[in-house]
Amino acid sequence: MVLYFMRHAAAVSHEEWKRDELERPLTAKGRKVTEKQAKRFAREVHPDRIYSSPYVRAFQTADLLARAMGISERVIVDERLGPGFDFERLAAIVKDNPKAEGLLFVSHEPELANLVGRLTGGARLDFRKGALAEVRIIDPETLDGVLSELVSPRFLH
Repeated sequence: MVLYFMRHAAAVSHEEWKRDELERPLTAKGRKVTEKQAKRFAREVHPDRIYSSPYVRAFQTADLLARAMGISERVIVDERLGPGFDFERLAAIVKDNPKAEGLLFVSHEPELANLVGRLTGGARLDFRKGALAEVRIIDPETLDGVLSELVSPRFLH
């Protein structure tokens, strides 16, 4: 099994956004960068499902990815990917998908860096907005894995 983890793209700043944090959207640049990334990722990343945090910026990122991959109907908004997304929540989602060969999770920091570190024996990551990590699971029982790729949005420029 392969697990992919993506941090949402650049969102409107806290200073500009005066409404509910849950509804803070991507910036125009964040959308543009994600669309560019999605085209590249669609050639190499083939998840069975995409799970998104309920925050609008995460869902917008997941939706752009899914459209490029042709799997819009497989995006699942899941509260477990919000604040506090951790190993136990991830393990429950993986358990819910026993036949999946790949799952993609769009969420937030610091949860993603902590989670990928936990899966890969303590790796320390700089999980920038729009970064994508690929973890190949070696032991399905413990979810121990190997970080096989970390792609920064800068890589695409």
